[in-house]
Amino acid sequence: MIAIGIDLSVTKAAIGGVRADGNLATHTIALNPGLNGAHRLKELRATTRAVLGAYRAIGVAVLVEQPPNPTLRDMAAVAMEAAQAAIPGAVVMSIGPTGWKLESVGRGNATKPECLEFARALGYEGDDQDLAESLCMADVAWSRWKRAAA
Repeated sequence: MIAIGIDLSVTKAAIGGVRADGNLATHTIALNPGLNGAHRLKELRATTRAVLGAYRAIGVAVLVEQPPNPTLRDMAAVAMEAAQAAIPGAVVMSIGPTGWKLESVGRGNATKPECLEFARALGYEGDDQDLAESLCMADVAWSRWKRAAA
């Protein structure tokens, strides 16, 4: 079992996973800055689907941030579809930034450094704040998965 969080920006997708054994998995997908609109969404879909396809053989829960920015909301919808296409049996959920920050860090308005500190408590050793946030979301996905299974 792995729980995955996906944090999106217009230039990259940060994908963080928390495995049942406590090990972490991280992936960064750099998006071509020269692409706009549907071309960027097509690239995001293809690369997200390729990365997540590696987890097809195990149970997966995926949590994608639903940001207030309209462009990022479109990207979140594409990432959710790509996750479901890559892993048909996955549980794919979405959540707003205040929600996942409250459930993971404990404060709905947690800062990026606070999210990084939380991710480090999970075992993350890097400095990429977007990957740290994706790991926070993965932790929320893991918690929700465990509650639903109980």
